[in-house]
Amino acid sequence: MHLLDNKNSPRAMAGSEFFYGFFCMAFVSILVQITSVALNND
Repeated sequence: MHLLDNKNSPRAMAGSEFFYGFFCMAFVSILVQITSVALNND
């Protein structure tokens, strides 16, 4: 698998964007949980 081939492939681009969006959603949800726990402890 070559990086240039993956970049030129629209299917790979859609998969990478989906993975990036999923990672952002998971990261935000974890941040919200941490902040809610911190606020509840106070």
